[in-house]
Amino acid sequence: MFKNLVNINSKDFSRVRYNESNNYSHAKNMHASVLLTLNEISDAVCFYPIIFNLDKFGVTPYALFGMKKDQNLYINEDGTWKVPFIPAHIRRYPFVLGKTDDTTKAYLMVDKDAPQLDEKQGNLLYRKTKDGFAESKILKDIQTYLVNLNHSNRSMKEFLKPLFDEKVLVQKALKTKIDGKEHTLKGFGVVDFEKVKALSDETLANWARTGLLQIINLHLLSLKNLNKF
Repeated sequence: MFKNLVNINSKDFSRVRYNESNNYSHAKNMHASVLLTLNEISDAVCFYPIIFNLDKFGVTPYALFGMKKDQNLYINEDGTWKVPFIPAHIRRYPFVLGKTDDTTKAYLMVDKDAPQLDEKQGNLLYRKTKDGFAESKILKDIQTYLVNLNHSNRSMKEFLKPLFDEKVLVQKALKTKIDGKEHTLKGFGVVDFEKVKALSDETLANWARTGLLQIINLHLLSLKNLNKF
């Protein structure tokens, strides 16, 4: 999705403007999935299958976009999105936070070839001051938005950690036929509800209080959206 990431600075971007757009062609060839935040799951369930990725970084929920490589079934030919809800990690484009060795700090980056960037129309990323250039309000808002998104991702992994600890996630391979050819999607996780039901009453009561059971139910309900593929 990001093809030419560079650091944003006043020297290179003092004349650059940002145009918000409902053209999501940058995600047209995104196959498989995009990260969701916890707050997005209740909206995403209406439109996308929600699966889990399990790696060394923890348990994370993803919205599934399709089965074939370089296929996103949720984008029209003109780049508009087919359904009302668009995940934040799609909408944030062309901006992203870069990481440093200091995990408490990050810097703003942008895909400098993005069509949303222009020198003629839109909101300036920097405003001129008597001492040079300073970040514009829109650039500050974008950075705040991305910082909050990153914080949501970190707290989400801690919230979902019990799914791993209690071993209720199982690896699945999904097979389907598209245009007469069989396609397989491997390596994603789904909740085994039989394992959930076998948990202790104390654990289930705690998951009900924290909202984790609700997330599990929304995840399982969302899998019906696989029928759309």
